Amino acid sequence: MSGTYTGHLIAVMGAIAAQTELARPGVYDHLTAVADQLYTGITEALRITGVPGVVQGIGGAFGLHLGVTEPATNYREATRVNREMESRFILGCVNRGLFLHTFGHRTPMHHQFSLQHTAKDMDEALTIIREALREV
Repeated sequence: MSGTYTGHLIAVMGAIAAQTELARPGVYDHLTAVADQLYTGITEALRITGVPGVVQGIGGAFGLHLGVTEPATNYREATRVNREMESRFILGCVNRGLFLHTFGHRTPMHHQFSLQHTAKDMDEALTIIREALREV
């Protein structure tokens, strides 16, 4: 196996540190709890604001598809979103201090969070998400 960064000391040290962190007891329990809080909160925010959309996630990675009402089961379905709604939503979040990457609308809107995020972080994010959805 070869490659520019294959086996580079910094990359190897980072991988070892990540594996050490992931092996700690309770890590996945925390990640699942925070993910459930976020995904349930977004789903409720969509319902309350009346914005059509679906959030789909597993662990710390999720997709938020605005302008659709059914979960995506493949890439083509994931691209059938309302890009104008996405843009207004992302801008509303960013203007309130929550960074969501647009990927230049080249891919379906997908995001991640880390093990460092807490329930309090998710509460703050959900407040911003609800406010931004109200503007959509």
